[in-house]
Amino acid sequence: MKEIETKRVKIEKPIEIVYNTLSDFTNFHYIPNDKVKDFKATKDTCSFSVNNMAEIELKIESCTPYSSIIISSSKEIVGGISFSLNLLLDKEDEGCLLNAKCMIKCNPMMFMMFKKQVEDGLNRLMDTIKLSLEKS
Repeated sequence: MKEIETKRVKIEKPIEIVYNTLSDFTNFHYIPNDKVKDFKATKDTCSFSVNNMAEIELKIESCTPYSSIIISSSKEIVGGISFSLNLLLDKEDEGCLLNAKCMIKCNPMMFMMFKKQVEDGLNRLMDTIKLSLEKS
């Protein structure tokens, strides 16, 4: 397993709102439509395709209120890749800090090829979550 950690973003919303929003996939309306297609969600699961290449199915594995949300791929993606994403929240003043740790299972050569793209995508996701939550 290889790990990628995102930058930390400060969200100017109470940690309870951030946690309650992120722990329910039906709230994920802020995912960029230019790259993600066919997004479908229930509270605990979602599926979508990325650039018409890979279909991804996710499920919420576990939640620790106001602390972490663990999301994992429910099936392998192209090339036998699977992953889990741990969203980490910390209370700060009137807002909260958010970052993520992504554990990826794939062969080392593949990881070297796409590490930067995944890292950039996850950092953009942190920015998108921040902007979306602060607008609402």
